[in-house]
Amino acid sequence: MICADRPLSDIVADLNRRYPTPIRLGPVAAGMTFSGVLDLGDQDALVRRLAGYLSLRVDRTGREITLG
Repeated sequence: MICADRPLSDIVADLNRRYPTPIRLGPVAAGMTFSGVLDLGDQDALVRRLAGYLSLRVDRTGREITLG
């Protein structure tokens, strides 16, 4: 997925249509944007990379993933 200054909320909406585990955004992450290329192969790896790019924390429960 190629992103050019896209709101993180839009990216997450696209990802939530693709993957079984929903991704939620915490208050800090909700207003962020992202530019770059995301490999859609593995949800966990993608979330870790995205969090690393944006210096966000990943909290995962059995039911959802939260970026904050």
